[in-house]
Amino acid sequence: MKLKPIFLLILTVLGLFGFARGATSTIPGVIIKIEGEIDPNLAGFLERQLEEAAKQNRPLVVLDIDTPGGRVDSAIKMSDDIINSSVPTIAVVTNAFSAGALIAMSAEQVVMLPGSEIGAALPISSDGTAIPGQVGEKINSAFRTKFRSVATTRGRNPDAAEGMVNPNKVIPGLKEKGEILTLTSSDAVKNKIANFEARNIQEAVQVAGFSNIKLETVLLSPAEQVGAFLSQPIVAGILLAIGVIGILIELLHPGVALPGIVGGISLLAYFAGSWLSGNGSSVALLLLLAGLGLIVAEILFVPGSTIVGLLGVVSILASVYLQYGDKFWQVASVGSIIGGLGLALIIWFLPTSSFARRLSLQTTLTEGSANWNANEAPKLEGRFGVALSDLRPSGMADIEGERVDVVSSGEFITLGTKLEVVKVEGRRVLVKALKT
Repeated sequence: MKLKPIFLLILTVLGLFGFARGATSTIPGVIIKIEGEIDPNLAGFLERQLEEAAKQNRPLVVLDIDTPGGRVDSAIKMSDDIINSSVPTIAVVTNAFSAGALIAMSAEQVVMLPGSEIGAALPISSDGTAIPGQVGEKINSAFRTKFRSVATTRGRNPDAAEGMVNPNKVIPGLKEKGEILTLTSSDAVKNKIANFEARNIQEAVQVAGFSNIKLETVLLSPAEQVGAFLSQPIVAGILLAIGVIGILIELLHPGVALPGIVGGISLLAYFAGSWLSGNGSSVALLLLLAGLGLIVAEILFVPGSTIVGLLGVVSILASVYLQYGDKFWQVASVGSIIGGLGLALIIWFLPTSSFARRLSLQTTLTEGSANWNANEAPKLEGRFGVALSDLRPSGMADIEGERVDVVSSGEFITLGTKLEVVKVEGRRVLVKALKT
């Protein structure tokens, strides 16, 4: 009879222990898909999901990796987030090339699926070529060191990891000089880059020691999906070009409204792509606004000065670079092409608009407009005349009764301004405005 209370106590403790384990096991692990190109949007998504997994006491995070690679800075951030996560992590690899290899090796366990590969991580530029010169060597050195560091931290083969990045690395029996290492699923396990092979995620999780855990897949939210679409280089370049042209038209031709509305919406969408993905930059926004302001000032207040407008263009380009990093050239190229076509169409179809007039020479030159003899050009030096058109910096002038093609020294000179010929070089007649 005395044993009965002890027996009941033991059963109670075991029951509570079993309940506690059951309660823990009811919290599912999460599968985070690392698909497509590695970029800041995906890096932000992973960071948020790892934080949520830690807050919710998730028992496991499975990284479902199938990527050709992407941005180096984003890959390094994702690697650091995975290593620093308090939640156990397993990388299940379909394909992990370039930046994807670093992300995969950052997990506590790496599992290779049938037909999978990992490696080929030499950093390249956006056009697919090796980064030349000291800049390329600096980036490659940092990436090599990162690969070795991550491999060492996770107990993997640091030489094989470095061989994925360093073409000069020689690994006897595995890699010759000049090659970039890429491993099949079995080779990855054999060379201690991966832990084991599995047929699917469920088997990988079971073999890794998490057999009683349910899994659920987390996806990008609608806002994150919109942000990812708007942040694509081609889409971003088109939005930027439309936005800049629309805002400039509205500022230079107030009252039309439609160009300003379209431009405003386009710029809002351009920046929304990054903000919705959690990667917005206030500095990039300020640089873009400053660039627009400088271009407007060039056209309205100091036309022909060149330097102010050039600073505006540089400011906008700096904004794009800050926002898109190594995708800068893609965004800038698309934006320049669309912007150039847009300006050409405006001048072609709306030649009488105030915006088009500010961008083109409006004086119509008739036959015999420039009726001076080139052989007498030296005699023009020191003579005086009047501008028959705006000089931007070239245009037409009347030099003591003769119509002459002239050019200023870079300054903007308005129609009707009195001029002096200061120099003649062949057919190039340099003039300056007379002070009144």
